[in-house]
Amino acid sequence: MASAGPINPALIQEHVQVRQLHFIEHIDSELSFRDQDKSGGNAIVKVREEQIIFITKSGDGHILVALHDDPENRDRPFELSGVSSPELPQPVVDAHLLRDLPEGLKGSANHRLHVIISTRSGVGLAQSFYDGVVEPLLASLGLKPRTHSDNDLLATSAQDDSLAAADGCTYNLVVTQSSRTIKDFARDLWRRIPEVPAGQRHTILLLSGDGGVVDLLNGSREPPMPGTVQHHHHHPTIAIAPLGTGNALFHSLHKPHYSSGDGSKPPPPSHFALALRTLLRGAARPLPTFKAAFSPGARLITYAPPGAATADGNGTASTTTTNGDSNASDNKLEEHADAVDHLYGAIVASYGFHAQLIWESDTPDYRRHGDKRFAMVAGELLKSSHQYRAEVEVVLASSSGGDGGGGGGGKKTAVLLDGSGGTTTTTASNEAAANHHDDGDRGDGRGRFTYVLATMVSNLEKTFTISPASRPLDGRLRLVHFGGADGRQTMEIMKAAYQEGRHVGMAWSGGGEKRAVGYDEVDEVKITVGESDARWRKVCVDGVVVEVPEGGWMSLSKVARPSYRVLVA
Repeated sequence: MASAGPINPALIQEHVQVRQLHFIEHIDSELSFRDQDKSGGNAIVKVREEQIIFITKSGDGHILVALHDDPENRDRPFELSGVSSPELPQPVVDAHLLRDLPEGLKGSANHRLHVIISTRSGVGLAQSFYDGVVEPLLASLGLKPRTHSDNDLLATSAQDDSLAAADGCTYNLVVTQSSRTIKDFARDLWRRIPEVPAGQRHTILLLSGDGGVVDLLNGSREPPMPGTVQHHHHHPTIAIAPLGTGNALFHSLHKPHYSSGDGSKPPPPSHFALALRTLLRGAARPLPTFKAAFSPGARLITYAPPGAATADGNGTASTTTTNGDSNASDNKLEEHADAVDHLYGAIVASYGFHAQLIWESDTPDYRRHGDKRFAMVAGELLKSSHQYRAEVEVVLASSSGGDGGGGGGGKKTAVLLDGSGGTTTTTASNEAAANHHDDGDRGDGRGRFTYVLATMVSNLEKTFTISPASRPLDGRLRLVHFGGADGRQTMEIMKAAYQEGRHVGMAWSGGGEKRAVGYDEVDEVKITVGESDARWRKVCVDGVVVEVPEGGWMSLSKVARPSYRVLVA
């Protein structure tokens, strides 16, 4: 298969609208150009530095490629355009010059590129992003789409390879047809990895929200043990184009790039522009993950058209995330419940307010209200101020000081949380733990909690910092927890999280006791649910909802050997 090789300016001009302009000035991170095709030279074109995706050499000048994004414009939310100019400011060229392509974009048989369009992620802009940005960008780099057959999501059959050789450099294009498409793709990928040469790599450009990442994780095998032949195969690399609702993983990975510092640097790019820059220049790093195990009787809750199958070919439940790819209207969906014993995640696992919000907002009754459903559900939950009966047992990370920090080689400590933001005892086997009571305890060791959330990322939304101590890919699991909060106090805590994580350590008095938002680095978490009403027995793993039986549990532990790598800027 031929390689796309160095960037070809002629291909850029063929697939991206490039205008020949004369540079005028560079002021306050904005470049101004005069349109040379207009008589009188009065037409001015402006490009802001944060819009620039890359610059490449072209003859005696350069071509600048920029992204203009306006998601509110439903007719044209994304537009890729170019400027060809004989002169550009050298500092701008130095900052954005792309001299060559990363291996994943060269169309090599040794490094396959897959592009997955999750058609119903977020507000449904993934297809528009592909049509307006990704397809012309890849075409300008010499890459053509190659669609798969229904039974071959990887498009890797011998016939496909021969077609690819005839067509030139290609990538595998996958458009989701159902909630199972991405998981099926991942299963096919991992099944075939041992069959291909050890040096072959895979890059997956995922036009999706967090749900697409979850589906990849839960369609994968656990990585081979070190020392085995399969261990020498490279882990697939995920490049994320954040087309979901919260995009927690993408925003957490790229949080350092959203700040423009002291004003001496250009403003930060949009997360769409940052995704493209990362695709072209990013470095692949292992993606830390965790495993959530569930007690017998746990059921994965999904919503699908009547009669739709939600179990995979192995008889295990299929994760149906808020990616929600389905052609059925929301009011025709019905609840499905399938047995599940474990899931993998990379973002968050929760019980209480967060899990309840995720589940109830995804039910057909609320989905018909669109994006407004989240505020509607939150308002109802704040009114009820339900306190969730649970026993929360954690193994603190070595040297954890209770502020999200940790690390080091100290002795690990098991504790019970008491719902006040603190802990009850230093050993889970201690008799005092079993007998501990708080104001909502039934004498069975279970306290009352408003919010219990374990996370491996800093942000659940771009500006919602749930774990301020978390750093990109640090591999640490942190727990945010509190109880005894009424609706007003819970709202104040959530508002503080939008202020760079100022909710951590917030204190108040409730029920005659001092309460606070607890924050700990942990290695393991076990949540045993004591609710009799099934409504309050929902837990959440990266947007996937699981119902546990009364007295059932969810346990969390970090995965030692991640399955995927992820591109970071």
